[in-house]
Amino acid sequence: MASTIGTFETPLNAVLWGQLKNEVPHGVLGLRYEMKQIEEGPLRDTIQTLFDRLIKVLTPLFNETGMAPKLTLDSCTQLQERLLQKWGDEAFLTIWKNGKLRQGLKSIGSLKGQGPQSLQEIRAWMRNKPERLDRVSWLDLKNLGLKICPQELSAFHDLSFLNLSNNQLKYFNLDLSKMPKLHTLIINDNQLSLFSSNLTPCAALKFLSLKRNRLTDFSVALTQAIELSHLDLAHNRLKSLSCDLSRCTQLFMLDLSFNRIEDFRLDLTQYPRLCSLYLSHNQLMSFSADLSRSTNLNWFDISGNRISAFNSDLSQCVNLSLLNISYNKISTFDSDLSDCKHLYQFYYHGNPIPSSTFENLKHKPWVQVQPFIDFGHP
Repeated sequence: MASTIGTFETPLNAVLWGQLKNEVPHGVLGLRYEMKQIEEGPLRDTIQTLFDRLIKVLTPLFNETGMAPKLTLDSCTQLQERLLQKWGDEAFLTIWKNGKLRQGLKSIGSLKGQGPQSLQEIRAWMRNKPERLDRVSWLDLKNLGLKICPQELSAFHDLSFLNLSNNQLKYFNLDLSKMPKLHTLIINDNQLSLFSSNLTPCAALKFLSLKRNRLTDFSVALTQAIELSHLDLAHNRLKSLSCDLSRCTQLFMLDLSFNRIEDFRLDLTQYPRLCSLYLSHNQLMSFSADLSRSTNLNWFDISGNRISAFNSDLSQCVNLSLLNISYNKISTFDSDLSDCKHLYQFYYHGNPIPSSTFENLKHKPWVQVQPFIDFGHP
């Protein structure tokens, strides 16, 4: 379908494209993400091509709501509002029926018989006696095809575990302020380009996983999540780690692999319990984090970056068992591995490191000086 502004001249189109990109609703439509993808794609000849490509992306969504495709700010805003309502209603009914929420409420005695069936009846039932939901502590809502996370889930105040993996969520803004017991939040394998939920009230949060999404930014306040032990943001499009982890001193596992991180500035001395650090397949040019307090570090993977020299002090990493620096541009390796008594896997292939670099490891009978060194299990 041709763009509705196809009669404008290209310079004006350029201005309109920029204005549209800055002002479109940043939410359920994922428009900013789609527009960026279009710009970076193969069709870059004319501004008109960009508009035509965007209207092609949006046409099925307009059709779903019964709206005529029209590329204006008002139309996009109205489209998002209608989709929020439509997808929210569909998602909650799906969770109630296919997500086994009804069966779960029956198992704890909060629901008798068949219970309410229609959307209106279900919401009325929840409003009339909200205490019936307080015994629900676990919701596993993966693989339900959800396009949005319905706000009705905020009524489950005793929820401690929430899994929304393998759905079609483009953004997440669930109100978590009334879930003080939430300790596990998993939203893997979706299409998230925006995470706007406030995690500040989630003081009990221990496990947060958002891997395999489309996040380009994660500026989330985790200042009250002092019990956070696992943070998995792998396979996104992050260029930096912008969330505040300064009070998450119990951090045990951090996975930032397969992103676009160019500079890693996290002060690792604040996380003495850190056991696993995954930074592979990013765009790091160097690694200068202080590992002097990383005595519990067990797995350290920094492969697939652009690092030219590795000189981190590993003398305190006495529990290190796996070190992977493969597929970088490392020609200088000045780290001493002699104190890493438990090291049994060392990968360094794909680097221009001279073979003589690891001559000092030959005194160990199980060492084979080759691009992959396996020390054997201690």
